[in-house]
Amino acid sequence: MAIRAMPPWFDLSGAAQLALVALMLVSSLVLGGILSRASNSLKPTLPRGIVSLEAPRSSARAACLLKCMTSEQITSARWQVRWDFPFLVCYSLFLSIAAGSIAQRTSDLWQFAGILLSWGGLLAGAWDAVEDVSILQMLKGRTGVPWPQLSTLACVVKFTLLGAALAYVVVGVLVFLFRSARGVLAPP
Repeated sequence: MAIRAMPPWFDLSGAAQLALVALMLVSSLVLGGILSRASNSLKPTLPRGIVSLEAPRSSARAACLLKCMTSEQITSARWQVRWDFPFLVCYSLFLSIAAGSIAQRTSDLWQFAGILLSWGGLLAGAWDAVEDVSILQMLKGRTGVPWPQLSTLACVVKFTLLGAALAYVVVGVLVFLFRSARGVLAPP
């Protein structure tokens, strides 16, 4: 008996998938905008904002970054990290459902890649949560091993999975739009 890989959302109707994709996309954009604006308060000290804390690479660098921050900036960073939890739920669900939906409309290698990236979108969110917990620990002054290193690892894995899933979704949507414009809606 062959085992067939499925995206996590394969049993949702097309209309339910579309509605969830739209809701998660809008939610991600709204929360992302709020977080981006809030990150500006950190930029006088941390030129890359909260991203500087996501990948400090070493305990010494994490301690240096925190030493440069004011108490107001540390409070702002905590607020941003806490709001990143609902954001990561929204973007990971968006990527997962969108990639899975595209995978169901394709075949062969594209379908297999979409199924993997549908799961990858969820894993990106899980790694983002690990990163957030690590940052919260660093913001409490715990800059020793393992928090900065764990945050850096989680950041790299998260962005790798997120980038691959996002690229798949963008290419999938562009292919769909191109085929729609040409009147060809069959899977590639």
